[in-house]
Amino acid sequence: MYRIVSQPINFRYIGNSGIVKPELPEDFKYIVKICEHVLKYGYKATIEAFDISKSTYYTHLKGYRLYLEHGIVPVSKSKIKPHLDEYCIKHGIATISTGTIQNIINSFENKLRTKKSIFSSVKRKSEVLRKPSNYKATSAGECISLDIMEFRRDGKKLYVVAVCDEATGLMYARATNSHTSRSAKEILESAHNY
Repeated sequence: MYRIVSQPINFRYIGNSGIVKPELPEDFKYIVKICEHVLKYGYKATIEAFDISKSTYYTHLKGYRLYLEHGIVPVSKSKIKPHLDEYCIKHGIATISTGTIQNIINSFENKLRTKKSIFSSVKRKSEVLRKPSNYKATSAGECISLDIMEFRRDGKKLYVVAVCDEATGLMYARATNSHTSRSAKEILESAHNY
């Protein structure tokens, strides 16, 4: 049995908020129809009536909420592709796949996927400090490299973390059930004390 968290109260409030709606694309009208059916009959009846999965229901719900609160109609790669193909054929440009369209959407910091990202885009993590290509370690412990390998057997995962000293070439390896940064730190400390 699934538990729906805070869906009825918030959704009904948003549904009755009275925000002016822009003209809808044809494919989004179906989503609106599903979400308005939820307001009258509940989510279980809607899932059965429209023969959709629970995950599809939640995807439609997120898009509908975004539309009601901010007047934004969600855009996806499958919605963009037919229009883009038509434009490319008209202008003699090679068409692109839906995967490429998704990569282009993902390349923007503000994808309008959540309420938070509408107002401020999330800053990307700073680049990881890496060893320069021409750098040569001269003494033991000055520079080390860390690598991890994953092995699977009988549905279980085992990770082997290898630590190598760049100056001396000495290696230390240990197996673990976890590949978290905490376990890597413990292995690094044990390699240092070995």
